[in-house]
Amino acid sequence: MVQIVLSLSKEKEKELRQLAMEKYDGKKGSLSKIVEEGIDLVKSKKDKGEADKDFWEMVNNAKDLGKIKFDRQEANYRRIFP
Repeated sequence: MVQIVLSLSKEKEKELRQLAMEKYDGKKGSLSKIVEEGIDLVKSKKDKGEADKDFWEMVNNAKDLGKIKFDRQEANYRRIFP
């Protein structure tokens, strides 16, 4: 484990301590756990954002790959009556 020194505004420091108190009842290491969870949350949101971007890029690139083209009303009809 390593130590990191950082500066926070008084407001953010209070919020951090409050989160640690609520989640871990102020036990030893609770501040570190909250910070680690925050890092994991940011990373997962970044990964999700990149996955969403890749998905929409794939969808946009695949617009003309279908063999049959039909209008919205027909698409709804086909969905209801396969």
